Amino acid sequence: MWNNNIDIQTLQRIEELCDRNNYLYIVVDHEFDSAGLFCINIGGESVYHNDCCYEQEIVGGKYGCINVQGAIQIPAIFDKPIWFSNPNTTVAELNQKRVFINTHGEIAFENVYDNVNDYIQNYCVVEQNYRKRVINEYGHPITREYRDIRICNDYYRPGVAFIVAGESKYGLVDTNDSPVLDFLYDEIAFSSPLLFARRGLKCNVFDMNGRLLFKDAYDSITSGPTLYRNKAKGVPTLIATENGEHFLLDWAGIQQTPKYKVIKRWGIVTVVQRNGKYGLINYNFGPSDQVLDGHEIVPCMYDSYHIKKDQSDWHNMRIKDIVFIKFEGGLLHCFEFETVTGGGWNLLSKDYFRKPDDPL
Repeated sequence: MWNNNIDIQTLQRIEELCDRNNYLYIVVDHEFDSAGLFCINIGGESVYHNDCCYEQEIVGGKYGCINVQGAIQIPAIFDKPIWFSNPNTTVAELNQKRVFINTHGEIAFENVYDNVNDYIQNYCVVEQNYRKRVINEYGHPITREYRDIRICNDYYRPGVAFIVAGESKYGLVDTNDSPVLDFLYDEIAFSSPLLFARRGLKCNVFDMNGRLLFKDAYDSITSGPTLYRNKAKGVPTLIATENGEHFLLDWAGIQQTPKYKVIKRWGIVTVVQRNGKYGLINYNFGPSDQVLDGHEIVPCMYDSYHIKKDQSDWHNMRIKDIVFIKFEGGLLHCFEFETVTGGGWNLLSKDYFRKPDDPL
Protein backbone atom coordinates (compact mmCIF):
# COMPACT_ATOMS: atom_id res chain seq x y z
CA MET A 1 0.00 0.00 0.00
CA TRP A 2 1.06 3.59 -0.52
CA ASN A 3 2.79 5.41 2.33
CA ASN A 4 0.75 8.59 2.65
CA ASN A 5 2.13 9.67 6.05
CA ILE A 6 4.19 12.55 4.66
CA ASP A 7 3.38 15.99 6.05
CA ILE A 8 3.37 19.25 4.11
CA GLN A 9 6.43 20.58 5.99
CA THR A 10 8.52 17.59 4.85
CA LEU A 11 7.37 18.03 1.28
CA GLN A 12 8.25 21.74 1.37
CA ARG A 13 11.68 20.93 2.81
CA ILE A 14 12.31 18.39 0.02
CA GLU A 15 11.30 20.92 -2.64
CA GLU A 16 13.57 23.58 -1.11
CA LEU A 17 16.47 21.10 -0.97
CA CYS A 18 15.93 20.25 -4.63
CA ASP A 19 15.97 23.94 -5.54
CA ARG A 20 19.27 24.49 -3.67
CA ASN A 21 20.92 21.53 -5.38
CA ASN A 22 19.49 22.19 -8.85
CA TYR A 23 17.50 18.98 -8.77
CA LEU A 24 14.14 18.86 -10.49
CA TYR A 25 11.60 17.35 -8.11
CA ILE A 26 9.40 14.98 -10.13
CA VAL A 27 5.80 14.52 -9.05
CA VAL A 28 4.92 10.99 -10.12
CA ASP A 29 1.68 9.07 -9.55
CA HIS A 30 2.12 9.24 -5.76
CA GLU A 31 4.50 11.84 -4.37
CA PHE A 32 5.66 9.71 -1.46
CA ASP A 33 5.96 6.12 -2.59
CA SER A 34 5.99 3.00 -0.46
CA ALA A 35 9.80 2.93 -0.33
CA GLY A 36 9.84 6.44 1.18
CA LEU A 37 11.70 7.96 -1.79
CA PHE A 38 11.26 11.08 -3.91
CA CYS A 39 12.04 11.05 -7.62
CA ILE A 40 14.40 13.74 -8.95
CA ASN A 41 15.94 14.67 -12.28
CA ILE A 42 19.50 16.00 -12.58
CA GLY A 43 20.64 17.83 -15.69
CA GLY A 44 17.24 18.25 -17.28
CA GLU A 45 15.05 21.27 -17.93
CA SER A 46 11.45 21.79 -16.90
CA VAL A 47 9.21 23.06 -19.73
CA TYR A 48 5.59 24.14 -19.37
CA HIS A 49 3.15 24.04 -22.27
CA ASN A 50 0.23 26.26 -23.26
CA ASP A 51 1.08 28.84 -20.58
CA CYS A 52 -0.32 26.38 -18.04
CA CYS A 53 1.71 25.52 -14.95
CA TYR A 54 0.15 22.07 -14.77
CA GLU A 55 1.39 20.77 -18.14
CA GLN A 56 5.01 20.06 -17.31
CA GLU A 57 7.56 18.21 -19.43
CA ILE A 58 11.12 17.35 -18.41
CA VAL A 59 13.61 17.61 -21.26
CA GLY A 60 16.93 15.78 -20.90
CA GLY A 61 18.75 14.78 -17.74
CA LYS A 62 18.63 11.53 -15.79
CA TYR A 63 16.39 10.29 -13.01
CA GLY A 64 17.13 9.02 -9.50
CA CYS A 65 15.69 9.23 -5.99
CA ILE A 66 16.43 11.00 -2.72
CA ASN A 67 15.29 9.83 0.70
CA VAL A 68 13.33 11.78 3.28
CA GLN A 69 16.58 13.30 4.66
CA GLY A 70 17.38 14.66 1.20
CA ALA A 71 20.33 12.35 0.48
CA ILE A 72 20.61 10.71 -2.93
CA GLN A 73 19.73 7.03 -2.45
CA ILE A 74 19.29 5.99 -6.09
CA PRO A 75 21.85 7.62 -8.40
CA ALA A 76 20.47 9.72 -11.24
CA ILE A 77 21.42 7.35 -14.07
CA PHE A 78 17.98 6.22 -15.25
CA ASP A 79 16.09 7.28 -18.37
CA LYS A 80 12.59 7.70 -16.90
CA PRO A 81 10.99 8.66 -13.55
CA ILE A 82 11.16 6.10 -10.76
CA TRP A 83 8.60 5.21 -8.10
CA PHE A 84 7.99 2.19 -5.90
CA SER A 85 4.56 0.65 -5.39
CA ASN A 86 6.08 -1.88 -2.97
CA PRO A 87 8.95 -1.42 -0.48
CA ASN A 88 11.44 -3.65 -2.31
CA THR A 89 11.51 -3.59 -6.11
CA THR A 90 10.48 -1.49 -9.08
CA VAL A 91 10.97 -1.47 -12.83
CA ALA A 92 13.24 1.26 -14.20
CA GLU A 93 14.68 2.10 -17.59
CA LEU A 94 18.46 2.11 -17.99
CA ASN A 95 20.01 2.79 -21.41
CA GLN A 96 16.61 2.11 -23.00
CA LYS A 97 16.28 -1.29 -21.34
CA ARG A 98 13.81 -2.30 -18.63
CA VAL A 99 15.56 -3.43 -15.44
CA PHE A 100 14.46 -4.57 -11.99
CA ILE A 101 16.09 -2.46 -9.27
CA ASN A 102 16.00 -2.30 -5.47
CA THR A 103 15.69 0.81 -3.32
CA HIS A 104 19.41 1.63 -3.78
CA GLY A 105 19.27 1.51 -7.57
CA GLU A 106 21.04 -1.86 -7.76
CA ILE A 107 19.90 -4.64 -10.09
CA ALA A 108 17.58 -6.81 -7.99
CA PHE A 109 17.37 -9.70 -10.45
CA GLU A 110 17.90 -10.24 -14.16
CA ASN A 111 15.27 -9.31 -16.74
CA VAL A 112 14.89 -12.40 -18.96
CA TYR A 113 11.55 -11.35 -20.44
CA ASP A 114 10.45 -9.92 -23.77
CA ASN A 115 8.14 -7.34 -22.14
CA VAL A 116 7.80 -6.10 -18.56
CA ASN A 117 4.98 -4.00 -17.12
CA ASP A 118 5.30 -1.70 -14.11
CA TYR A 119 4.72 -3.13 -10.66
CA ILE A 120 1.28 -2.77 -9.12
CA GLN A 121 1.89 -3.25 -5.42
CA ASN A 122 3.84 -6.52 -5.19
CA TYR A 123 2.91 -7.83 -8.62
CA CYS A 124 4.33 -7.40 -12.11
CA VAL A 125 3.03 -8.83 -15.40
CA VAL A 126 5.83 -10.15 -17.63
CA GLU A 127 5.71 -11.62 -21.11
CA GLN A 128 7.86 -14.21 -22.83
CA ASN A 129 7.19 -15.88 -26.17
CA TYR A 130 3.75 -14.20 -26.31
CA ARG A 131 2.66 -15.77 -23.00
CA LYS A 132 2.15 -13.77 -19.80
CA ARG A 133 2.49 -14.52 -16.10
CA VAL A 134 2.81 -12.59 -12.81
CA ILE A 135 5.99 -12.37 -10.74
CA ASN A 136 6.34 -10.98 -7.22
CA GLU A 137 8.77 -8.33 -5.94
CA TYR A 138 11.52 -10.94 -5.63
CA GLY A 139 11.16 -12.11 -9.23
CA HIS A 140 9.46 -15.40 -8.37
CA PRO A 141 6.59 -16.51 -10.68
CA ILE A 142 3.29 -16.77 -8.80
CA THR A 143 1.01 -17.74 -11.71
CA ARG A 144 1.27 -20.13 -14.62
CA GLU A 145 1.45 -18.72 -18.15
CA TYR A 146 -1.70 -17.34 -19.79
CA ARG A 147 -2.61 -15.74 -23.09
CA ASP A 148 -3.26 -12.47 -21.24
CA ILE A 149 -3.22 -11.23 -17.64
CA ARG A 150 -4.47 -7.99 -16.10
CA ILE A 151 -4.02 -7.01 -12.47
CA CYS A 152 -7.12 -5.65 -10.78
CA ASN A 153 -6.69 -3.93 -7.44
CA ASP A 154 -7.65 -0.81 -5.56
CA TYR A 155 -4.86 1.09 -3.81
CA TYR A 156 -7.28 2.18 -1.09
CA ARG A 157 -8.93 -1.20 -0.42
CA PRO A 158 -7.37 -4.59 0.35
CA GLY A 159 -7.53 -7.34 -2.23
CA VAL A 160 -5.80 -8.15 -5.50
CA ALA A 161 -6.87 -10.58 -8.24
CA PHE A 162 -5.81 -11.31 -11.80
CA ILE A 163 -8.05 -11.32 -14.86
CA VAL A 164 -6.64 -14.08 -17.03
CA ALA A 165 -7.33 -15.20 -20.58
CA GLY A 166 -7.52 -18.87 -21.45
CA GLU A 167 -7.38 -19.95 -25.04
CA SER A 168 -10.83 -18.55 -25.80
CA LYS A 169 -12.51 -17.24 -22.61
CA TYR A 170 -11.65 -15.07 -19.61
CA GLY A 171 -11.62 -15.99 -15.94
CA LEU A 172 -10.32 -14.71 -12.61
CA VAL A 173 -7.63 -16.16 -10.33
CA ASP A 174 -6.36 -15.03 -6.94
CA THR A 175 -2.75 -14.39 -5.93
CA ASN A 176 -2.24 -18.12 -5.37
CA ASP A 177 -3.32 -18.78 -8.98
CA SER A 178 -6.47 -20.50 -7.69
CA PRO A 179 -9.64 -19.98 -9.76
CA VAL A 180 -12.16 -17.41 -8.52
CA LEU A 181 -14.23 -17.25 -11.74
CA ASP A 182 -14.15 -20.06 -14.28
CA PHE A 183 -13.17 -19.50 -17.91
CA LEU A 184 -16.72 -18.77 -19.06
CA TYR A 185 -16.70 -15.11 -20.07
CA ASP A 186 -16.13 -13.29 -23.36
CA GLU A 187 -14.72 -10.28 -21.54
CA ILE A 188 -14.01 -9.20 -17.96
CA ALA A 189 -13.42 -5.58 -16.96
CA PHE A 190 -12.46 -4.19 -13.56
CA SER A 191 -13.74 -0.89 -12.19
CA SER A 192 -12.95 -0.71 -8.51
CA PRO A 193 -14.22 -2.43 -6.50
CA LEU A 194 -16.32 -4.51 -8.93
CA LEU A 195 -15.78 -6.91 -11.83
CA PHE A 196 -17.99 -6.78 -14.91
CA ALA A 197 -18.09 -10.03 -16.88
CA ARG A 198 -19.83 -10.25 -20.26
CA ARG A 199 -21.20 -13.57 -21.41
CA GLY A 200 -22.98 -13.34 -24.74
CA LEU A 201 -25.12 -10.20 -24.84
CA LYS A 202 -25.60 -9.75 -21.09
CA CYS A 203 -23.37 -8.67 -18.21
CA ASN A 204 -22.72 -10.15 -14.79
CA VAL A 205 -21.34 -8.20 -11.84
CA PHE A 206 -19.06 -9.74 -9.20
CA ASP A 207 -17.11 -8.47 -6.23
CA MET A 208 -13.36 -9.14 -5.91
CA ASN A 209 -14.07 -12.44 -4.14
CA GLY A 210 -16.16 -13.74 -7.03
CA ARG A 211 -19.52 -13.21 -5.29
CA LEU A 212 -22.24 -12.70 -7.90
CA LEU A 213 -24.13 -9.42 -7.45
CA PHE A 214 -26.06 -9.22 -10.74
CA LYS A 215 -26.66 -12.07 -13.17
CA ASP A 216 -27.31 -11.54 -16.91
CA ALA A 217 -28.15 -7.92 -16.14
CA TYR A 218 -28.69 -5.34 -18.86
CA ASP A 219 -26.74 -4.78 -22.09
CA SER A 220 -23.80 -3.23 -20.22
CA ILE A 221 -23.06 -2.23 -16.65
CA THR A 222 -20.10 -0.47 -15.03
CA SER A 223 -19.19 1.69 -12.03
CA GLY A 224 -20.88 5.06 -11.71
CA PRO A 225 -20.70 8.23 -9.61
CA THR A 226 -21.71 8.55 -5.97
CA LEU A 227 -25.07 10.23 -5.46
CA TYR A 228 -25.64 12.58 -2.52
CA ARG A 229 -29.23 13.52 -1.76
CA ASN A 230 -30.73 15.55 1.09
CA LYS A 231 -27.40 15.57 2.96
CA ALA A 232 -27.62 11.79 3.31
CA LYS A 233 -24.68 9.44 3.07
CA GLY A 234 -23.44 9.00 -0.50
CA VAL A 235 -24.91 6.13 -2.52
CA PRO A 236 -22.40 4.34 -4.82
CA THR A 237 -24.01 3.60 -8.17
CA LEU A 238 -23.69 1.47 -11.26
CA ILE A 239 -24.28 2.74 -14.79
CA ALA A 240 -26.59 0.38 -16.66
CA THR A 241 -27.50 0.43 -20.35
CA GLU A 242 -30.55 -1.24 -21.81
CA ASN A 243 -31.96 -0.78 -25.32
CA GLY A 244 -29.71 2.25 -25.85
CA GLU A 245 -30.85 4.03 -22.67
CA HIS A 246 -28.66 4.79 -19.63
CA PHE A 247 -29.65 4.92 -15.97
CA LEU A 248 -28.12 4.60 -12.50
CA LEU A 249 -28.63 1.73 -10.06
CA ASP A 250 -27.49 1.34 -6.50
CA TRP A 251 -25.55 -1.79 -5.59
CA ALA A 252 -28.74 -3.49 -4.48
CA GLY A 253 -30.07 -3.13 -8.04
CA ILE A 254 -32.63 -0.40 -7.21
CA GLN A 255 -32.99 2.13 -10.02
CA GLN A 256 -31.91 5.60 -8.87
CA THR A 257 -32.63 7.71 -11.97
CA PRO A 258 -34.98 7.60 -14.96
CA LYS A 259 -33.75 6.01 -18.18
CA TYR A 260 -32.21 8.47 -20.62
CA LYS A 261 -30.89 8.49 -24.13
CA VAL A 262 -27.54 10.29 -24.00
CA ILE A 263 -27.26 13.06 -26.59
CA LYS A 264 -24.22 15.21 -25.67
CA ARG A 265 -21.77 15.22 -22.73
CA TRP A 266 -19.85 18.23 -21.36
CA GLY A 267 -17.84 17.75 -18.19
CA ILE A 268 -20.28 16.50 -15.56
CA VAL A 269 -23.44 17.57 -17.41
CA THR A 270 -25.24 15.77 -20.21
CA VAL A 271 -27.94 16.69 -22.70
CA VAL A 272 -30.39 13.78 -22.57
CA GLN A 273 -33.67 12.70 -24.08
CA ARG A 274 -36.49 11.08 -22.11
CA ASN A 275 -39.84 10.14 -23.67
CA GLY A 276 -38.80 12.06 -26.78
CA LYS A 277 -38.13 15.32 -24.89
CA TYR A 278 -34.78 17.03 -24.24
CA GLY A 279 -33.29 18.14 -20.94
CA LEU A 280 -30.03 18.42 -18.98
CA ILE A 281 -28.78 16.28 -16.08
CA ASN A 282 -25.91 16.99 -13.67
CA TYR A 283 -23.86 13.84 -14.29
CA ASN A 284 -22.34 12.24 -17.36
CA PHE A 285 -22.90 8.50 -16.89
CA GLY A 286 -19.25 8.04 -16.02
CA PRO A 287 -17.13 7.58 -12.87
CA SER A 288 -16.76 10.95 -11.18
CA ASP A 289 -15.50 12.44 -7.92
CA GLN A 290 -18.03 15.25 -8.19
CA VAL A 291 -20.78 15.58 -5.57
CA LEU A 292 -23.92 14.75 -7.53
CA ASP A 293 -27.57 14.43 -6.67
CA GLY A 294 -28.71 13.00 -10.00
CA HIS A 295 -31.48 15.52 -10.65
CA GLU A 296 -32.50 17.11 -13.94
CA ILE A 297 -31.06 20.62 -14.09
CA VAL A 298 -33.28 21.32 -17.08
CA PRO A 299 -36.42 19.13 -17.03
CA CYS A 300 -36.94 16.80 -20.00
CA MET A 301 -39.80 18.81 -21.49
CA TYR A 302 -38.26 20.55 -24.52
CA ASP A 303 -38.69 19.66 -28.19
CA SER A 304 -35.15 20.58 -29.31
CA TYR A 305 -31.89 22.12 -28.16
CA HIS A 306 -29.34 24.45 -29.74
CA ILE A 307 -25.69 25.16 -28.98
CA LYS A 308 -25.49 28.93 -28.91
CA LYS A 309 -21.84 29.52 -28.07
CA ASP A 310 -18.63 27.52 -28.11
CA GLN A 311 -15.43 29.17 -26.94
CA SER A 312 -12.41 28.64 -24.67
CA ASP A 313 -11.09 30.69 -21.81
CA TRP A 314 -7.47 30.87 -20.61
CA HIS A 315 -7.91 27.78 -18.41
CA ASN A 316 -8.77 25.75 -21.54
CA MET A 317 -12.26 25.13 -20.18
CA ARG A 318 -15.00 24.72 -22.77
CA ILE A 319 -17.86 27.19 -22.43
CA LYS A 320 -21.17 26.47 -24.13
CA ASP A 321 -24.57 28.13 -23.99
CA ILE A 322 -27.27 25.51 -24.51
CA VAL A 323 -30.75 26.72 -25.41
CA PHE A 324 -33.63 24.30 -24.88
CA ILE A 325 -36.72 25.11 -26.96
CA LYS A 326 -40.36 24.09 -27.09
CA PHE A 327 -43.32 25.50 -29.06
CA GLU A 328 -45.92 27.05 -26.78
CA GLY A 329 -48.85 29.33 -27.62
CA GLY A 330 -47.45 30.48 -30.96
CA LEU A 331 -44.11 31.36 -29.37
CA LEU A 332 -40.91 29.49 -28.69
CA HIS A 333 -40.38 28.89 -24.98
CA CYS A 334 -36.61 28.96 -24.40
CA PHE A 335 -34.48 27.99 -21.43
CA GLU A 336 -30.85 29.08 -21.77
CA PHE A 337 -28.12 27.41 -19.76
CA GLU A 338 -24.35 27.87 -19.62
CA THR A 339 -22.00 25.02 -18.74
CA VAL A 340 -18.24 25.17 -18.20
CA THR A 341 -16.30 21.92 -18.49
CA GLY A 342 -13.97 21.62 -15.51
CA GLY A 343 -15.27 24.76 -13.87
CA GLY A 344 -18.78 23.89 -12.77
CA TRP A 345 -22.25 24.50 -14.09
CA ASN A 346 -25.37 26.62 -13.61
CA LEU A 347 -23.40 29.83 -14.11
CA LEU A 348 -26.13 31.39 -16.21
CA SER A 349 -29.73 30.40 -16.79
CA LYS A 350 -32.73 32.32 -18.03
CA ASP A 351 -36.24 31.48 -19.12
CA TYR A 352 -37.84 33.51 -21.92
CA PHE A 353 -40.18 33.48 -24.94
CA ARG A 354 -39.38 34.61 -28.47
CA LYS A 355 -41.04 34.62 -31.86
CA PRO A 356 -40.18 31.71 -34.17
CA ASP A 357 -38.36 33.98 -36.64
CA ASP A 358 -36.29 35.83 -33.99
CA PRO A 359 -32.60 34.88 -34.01
CA LEU A 360 -31.21 32.90 -31.07
